[in-house]
Amino acid sequence: MSEISIIGCGLMGAALVRTLAKGGTTLTIWNRTRQKAEAIVQSGVTGVTVADSVGVALEASPWTIFNIANCADCLTLLEHEQSRLRGKIIIELTTGTPNEARRLGAHITTAGGRYLDGAIIGYPNLVGTPQLQILCSGDPTAFATCRAMLERLGGILFLGENPGAASAFDLSCIIPVAPLVVGLLQAVKICRNEGVPLDQYEAFIKKTIPLMVTDILDKARQEDFATNPDKIESSVSVMVAISRLIANYSRDADLDPGMFDALTRLFEAGVASGRGEHDWVCAADLHTDHRLASSSGHSENS
Repeated sequence: MSEISIIGCGLMGAALVRTLAKGGTTLTIWNRTRQKAEAIVQSGVTGVTVADSVGVALEASPWTIFNIANCADCLTLLEHEQSRLRGKIIIELTTGTPNEARRLGAHITTAGGRYLDGAIIGYPNLVGTPQLQILCSGDPTAFATCRAMLERLGGILFLGENPGAASAFDLSCIIPVAPLVVGLLQAVKICRNEGVPLDQYEAFIKKTIPLMVTDILDKARQEDFATNPDKIESSVSVMVAISRLIANYSRDADLDPGMFDALTRLFEAGVASGRGEHDWVCAADLHTDHRLASSSGHSENS
């Protein structure tokens, strides 16, 4: 018997294996492409055994960590392994949706196992440091049992018994960050193209973004902000013009305009649904199919 099994030996999975093995944990690992799992052992990592199948890996340890492509693939791998799940703790550390996490959790608990859903925020090089954050939700007893092991991998945030909470939190972090990163990279290219000093831009944006985040989250918590004429600061109609301007400039600057073309369509749909004079803090309620937005019951006079 090993202490922990790990399913998935990609960049992140391999980092998990190496970190735990370095601390003396015995591991059984499996990867769809066996060579990736074998490469870890061949690199000199000790205390690691390569399993011939997912079932063998499940039987080898009381806990199994899944770090594969997504939650749906995890469910597929476990579809015919019900007998091997009884009494086991399954920890899923991949990106998925809340509903996928709940379906996976139901499959595991029905088979007599305990389920802990999770998500990793950070890159493989951060594994084993406090900078890596691991989100967890699901069975609180399973979390208490595995907590010390998880803390060897990074910082831990437990979000309660709802199995979908970790996935929801993870997606809520990825959704704003992905366009922000693309936007920052495009902004750097603009500065270079126009001869704007990057050190000045960097100093300014590092101060400005935290202030913007604080401001927008404060507004989002106020249910009436978007529709209260005494609070509105920048309307959906204004954002149509701004988004269109940036999209057109992007074409001239040899940048892909797709992100701002999409925002233009979104804000245009907001205007079409009757929300043109509402503050653009209502963006999450807008739909490019403006009929969906209209069905929510909002109008210029709401």
